[in-house]
This record gives sequence, structure tokens and C-alpha cells, in this order.
Amino acid sequence: MSIFSIEYGGPHSATLVCLIDAFGFAASATFAFIGGRLADSAGGWSSFMNMLILISAVGIISVWAFMHAEYKAAKQVVTLIMPSVDRSVHTAGGIPSLDANYCHKEDTSP
Repeated sequence: MSIFSIEYGGPHSATLVCLIDAFGFAASATFAFIGGRLADSAGGWSSFMNMLILISAVGIISVWAFMHAEYKAAKQVVTLIMPSVDRSVHTAGGIPSLDANYCHKEDTSP
């Protein structure tokens, strides 16, 4: 199990690990048949390399889209949880440190 599976899957992390493994095995088996046939075809290794480039591009775009959606969702959750937090960070000796005002805002009016 990976940290990603435990964090993202929560109580269903075992199911997530099984799904990741199943889809990974299916993709690997499919690639072995299609890649082998493509490498032995008339186009040869250039067609095989083009297929690798296409698969890599789709993978990069998929991971970027997922991470971008996660970033936006996390940013929205932080805004919903702490909308009126003073987000100022004070430094002591060049090292950022948090003070009590960072965690919560107290009403000091008379």
C-alpha cells in the first residue's frame, strides 16, 4: 500500500489498491500484446516509439489534471474552514514562525 492510497482512499484504501493493481495489470498485459505486434509490423520501432510518446503524453496530462483538481479542492476547503484567519507569518531570525494570532483571531475591542 502506498501513502497516496491510504490518504486518498481512507477507509476504502484496500479497494483502491486492488483497483490500481487491476488496472495496472490490464494496461501492462494490453501493452505487451499491442506493443509487440506494433514493433513487428511494417512501421517497426518508429511506430512503437510513437506509441510510447503518445502514452506518456496522455499520462502527463492525466496526472496534471488530477493534481490541479486536488489543488483547487484543497484551496477551497481551506477557505471554507478558515475564512477569517489572519494569515500573517512572523519571522524570528529569518525562520517563519506562527504566533497565536495566526491560529485564531481574538476580539480585543473594549
